[in-house]
Parts: sequence; C-alpha cells; structure tokens
Amino acid sequence: MKILYLGCHDVLEYDDIRLFMDIPEVEIFSPGPWTCVSKYQTLMRPPIWGYRPDKELRSLWLMLVRSFPPRSNRLDHMSELPLSFVKKFDVVICINDLDLITKNEKVLREAGVAVILRSIGQWEVGHRIKIKDFQKRFPFTVVNYANTEPDDYPVIRFGKEPSDFYYWGGYRGTYSQKIMTTAQRMKERFSPCNYNLFYRTTAPYDRQVFGPGNDDVDSEIRGGLVSWSEIRFYLSKYRAYYYTGTHPAPYTLGFIEALMAGIPLLVIGKELFNHPQYEVEDLMVSQGLGHYVGHTPDEMTVLCNQALTDPRELLLGRSNRQIEIGKRLFSYDTIRPQWETLLKTL
Repeated sequence: MKILYLGCHDVLEYDDIRLFMDIPEVEIFSPGPWTCVSKYQTLMRPPIWGYRPDKELRSLWLMLVRSFPPRSNRLDHMSELPLSFVKKFDVVICINDLDLITKNEKVLREAGVAVILRSIGQWEVGHRIKIKDFQKRFPFTVVNYANTEPDDYPVIRFGKEPSDFYYWGGYRGTYSQKIMTTAQRMKERFSPCNYNLFYRTTAPYDRQVFGPGNDDVDSEIRGGLVSWSEIRFYLSKYRAYYYTGTHPAPYTLGFIEALMAGIPLLVIGKELFNHPQYEVEDLMVSQGLGHYVGHTPDEMTVLCNQALTDPRELLLGRSNRQIEIGKRLFSYDTIRPQWETLLKTL
C-alpha cells in the first residue's frame, strides 16, 4: 500500500512518518521537509533514520514544485496535485486542511484513491459542518485525535516514541527549582495559549517559556527556540512542566512530550481552559493524576509551590506514573495498530 501524506505540522509529520514506516507492506511518501529538505528547510527534528523516499516520486514532486512561481509555498504545491502523480498511490492522508481535498477533488476522484482527513484538534463547529457537507458529495474518512472531539469518527491519537526521551530524574542542579512550558508565539496568541494566566500564576517562581516566536516575552522568562536535544534535556532537568494548552486543541504535543519524559505536570483545568474539547483534565483524572490539575489561578500557584517543595521521592513516583501513562496512551506501539486496523477498512 502506497500512502501520500500531505502534512501541515512538521513535528507531527516527523512522528507519523516513523510510525508508518514500521507498518508491514506500507510505503509512505511525504512531500514535506523530511523528503525535500532543500525546498522546505524547517526541520524541527533530526533526519529520519532509514527513511528513503521513492526516487521516482521525489523526482516527480520536485518537477511539480519547479513549475510553480518562486514564492509559492508547500500548501500551494499540495493544492494542485497532478493526476499522474496521485495515481501512483492507494491512499492520500490530508492533515487538518479540508482544502487539500476540495482543491484536488477532481484528481482524487479520477485516481480512485482512498482519502483520509486527519484532525489535529483545530476544527471549530463551523469547520466540521463544512467537512460533513463535503462528505455528502465526495466520501472520505475522517479521523479525530481526541475523545472529546464531536462527531462519531474513529479516534487515533498522536504517536510518540518513548525511547526518544531522557527520563526525568529530579536531581538537584541548575534547573531543579525552575518551571518550564513550551508554546509557539505564546504572548502574541495570549488568549489561546493562556499566556497571562501562566505569567501571573508563576510570578513568584523561576520559570521559562521555550518555543518559536517567543522573542516578545519578558527577557527573564524567555527560553527561545531550542533544538530537539535541548528541549529533551530541559524536560529531564526542570522541576515541573506547566501545561497551559492551546485553544481549541484537546491536548498538544507539549503535553505528550511532558508525559513521556516524566517531568511533573501542572495542568490547568477545564474552567481555566474554557473550551468543550479540552481533554487533558479528563486524561489526568482518569489516570489518577487529578490532584495535579488546578481549577483557579490561585490553585495553579499552589501547585507550582507544591512541585518545588515536594520530596524528590514523591515526585519520582509521580514521574514514573506519567511515563507509564504516556506509553499506554501515545506510544508508537499503541498507535500503530490503530492505523493498521483503519487502513485495512479502506
């Protein structure tokens, strides 16, 4: 089975390619940065070991890219797929963007490929109505990524490889009294990312924000854009990870990575996130970690203090529990069979 993967999120794409590579009799081609580094130089993760895209497909894709104006981007390229290219695949997976299907409808029909539209938690009600309306004239499969997303679609969560992470140890050192979070453009998107809440409730403590587009946050908390190796190091050394969420996503990659690393999580509750799709509190409560969820700003400040003062042995037990939960819910070994089952139904 040959899969054409049309992605919009480089980090998610990195994990998805690695995950699909280990499914028997599946060959995946993604015209993104992991295939065409020279065209889409945005690698947020290291090169994928063992990923050797089909040379003919890569050549065809690069020919297509050259036919576009110089300032065109990857979305432009993926929105006008040639029939001769699409016919080389059995399945097309579109990540998040319905336009990838609507703009390529004629080609997808003629090619006779199965089509999957995969949620990344960003669809609001109006967008879901458009998806359902379009399904009436062009059948395709929709995959949700959280149980709290509406509609009766299959749910397949994001996948992560547990061995990628340096496990949290809780040792004393430079970072042992610091709280961290990760987000893109956190202050610019202050409401969706709950920046003001984070800034206010962590004010008594040493804290830092990591991620791209955070040059506008106060200098004393600015961690900036760091490499994958650095972020894994910080997840293993900082005292706690403050999860603010990002509207309207039920959970984000930051939550999964904190779980996988075992860094003690401090999570805002539903009242503070204020969106019906939010799933992180449900996950924490159902896995016995509900007492690390704060429902008011004052509670979040107390949780920060608790993480900084609790004995290391207590936090280590909590850390091991998080790692266990992360593996059970999000590991490649958990997610891969779900994709295998879905692909067999197409």
